[in-house]
Amino acid sequence: MEFFKNSKIIAFILFCIVVFRSGHAFQTMFPTLTITLYIPAIIGMLFILSDRDCLNLRKPQNVALGVFALMVVTTAIVDMGSGINYYIQLITTILAAYCIVCLYPFKKITEYYLKLMTVVSIIALIGYILVNNTSVLEILPKMKNINDVKYGVGIIFNYIVDIPDRNCGMFWEPGLFATHLTCAIVFEMMTKKKASALRLILFSVCIFTANSSAGFVLWFLCMVLFFVRKKNVVLGHLKTIFSFVLLIAAIGLILNFDTILAKTALGENEYFIKLSSDSISDSSRNNAISHNLKMFMTDPVFGAGYATVMKNIAHVADTSTSTFLMSIFGVLGMSYTVFIVYGVLKIKNANFLSKILLLVIMIVIVNKEPHHQIFFTWILIFYLSKGFDDEKIEIEEKEKFKVIDGEKHGIKKLSKR
Repeated sequence: MEFFKNSKIIAFILFCIVVFRSGHAFQTMFPTLTITLYIPAIIGMLFILSDRDCLNLRKPQNVALGVFALMVVTTAIVDMGSGINYYIQLITTILAAYCIVCLYPFKKITEYYLKLMTVVSIIALIGYILVNNTSVLEILPKMKNINDVKYGVGIIFNYIVDIPDRNCGMFWEPGLFATHLTCAIVFEMMTKKKASALRLILFSVCIFTANSSAGFVLWFLCMVLFFVRKKNVVLGHLKTIFSFVLLIAAIGLILNFDTILAKTALGENEYFIKLSSDSISDSSRNNAISHNLKMFMTDPVFGAGYATVMKNIAHVADTSTSTFLMSIFGVLGMSYTVFIVYGVLKIKNANFLSKILLLVIMIVIVNKEPHHQIFFTWILIFYLSKGFDDEKIEIEEKEKFKVIDGEKHGIKKLSKR
């Protein structure tokens, strides 16, 4: 197993798989990219078979793996072979995500993620300006995805031909770009002793070029998180109360967005009209939640199964990942959201309000896009269940034992002399 952990070639291959299976435009252009997940999935299986520690149910990430596997297998058996390709794809994704968590510490993942998003954001801004102000990027090859959406393809920067004024970065739609930028902002603020102002500004500007109403709300929540993220908050209770009021105001804005536009001069602004139409899409997502819950109630124990759910799909049901998985897998489908909640509340280096904000951000993110298809989200869930602080403790403990072991050897050498 040390070979996999130390191999730079394996690390590069896995990096590419994570990139192209986490919402990249290629994911919807080339569905066969799913087979690349078999590489980390096989490595994950090797870990499980060779390392007894992977069977230790005292470790939440192992419990998460067991629950997710049980979720998929039981419904697949009850479903009698229907939708088998989906079940295989999902269990492969879960094993592959578990593999990444076994191989690399969370700190290393966030470092590479932030570097990647910095490069993508810079190129996306340049590409966005060129597409909307020049004809330079018309030379990019044009390709359609499985939903017949036409892209100008630049690999690191792709744009949707019909809506060039909404920045996609390298992802399949602007909202998903906003999602990854939100994750990058959160990582920058929560994993660094001192967040980079330049990175935060870069990610923020890119969110605004994505022109996503959900992205704006997530950005606002991130800015509130910026002020309350540390335990030793200046002004104590006053700052907490102020942040809480801002949070309530944000929720009120989300729920009454169309009404506010209709009753103010903003409703006549072309820019905000686009946000209103985006908000209509969000309302269809809200309808998707009630639709999924109705499907869930048809068989709350094992779920309706993938084939049945897809035959009866309404609105944009799969974008509400939490309830979509409940409709397919029943009660065990709740585990996807349960482990997110558990992981966020388990974070030790954050105060209570920060945890609540992080939880709101995570729940909004996974319920505005089909995150059961996003590889990086499964990886993040395993890291959340594992516990970032626990990971630091494990590394510190290993270093401590190395020092102790070295001291023992030193004592032995001295005694021989």
